[in-house]
Amino acid sequence: TELQLPDISGLELCKRLRAKTATRLIPLIIIATDADERLQAQGFAAGVTDYFNKNRGPGELVNFVSNYLRLTLCAAPKVLLVEDSAITATVLKKMLHNQGMRVAHYPDAENAIGLLNELEAQGNKRREQFDIVLSDLQLEGELTGEDLLRDIRGRLGKSGKELPVLILTANNDPKQQTNLLAAGANDFIVKPGVKQVIVARVRSLVLLRQQHLALR
Repeated sequence: TELQLPDISGLELCKRLRAKTATRLIPLIIIATDADERLQAQGFAAGVTDYFNKNRGPGELVNFVSNYLRLTLCAAPKVLLVEDSAITATVLKKMLHNQGMRVAHYPDAENAIGLLNELEAQGNKRREQFDIVLSDLQLEGELTGEDLLRDIRGRLGKSGKELPVLILTANNDPKQQTNLLAAGANDFIVKPGVKQVIVARVRSLVLLRQQHLALR
């Protein structure tokens, strides 16, 4: 949808679609010439899935929409959730389940690393590989979310396209955020994150991985 419509705005349309059970999970893309950070924040809060820059032309729009169709029609994405707070984990699992995603939850990095090691050892024999890792930075046990991230990028050798990692952190320190990105995090969200923003970023990173697999 365009951002500006004759009767209501594209954002208002999105809010109304999200309020209805039958349409609340449909990807919704706003077509705009210039979507600044403020507009994007408003859009994600309203439930916008993504933005498309109109200047890229109709051909690119077709490809852009096709990517979302592939994401919607493919097997349910699988998320490895690493979160030690039972309350936060319950909220995130419900949120992701509502998006049609499967979630495996672990409260610590040690067991999450063990599972990834097991899957890596099985190689192509098992297709239940994860599409994304969503991890809190501070976890119970000796290892942190950053340790998990470094293990995935280092020892396992998984790139950000092969296995995206999204970090949740309560610390808004730019230095720490820079360190996370330097360690190989695809993105991070400062808690408490807006539900729609978390969903949008998870979907975007899952799509990135699926595009990588298709190209490979």
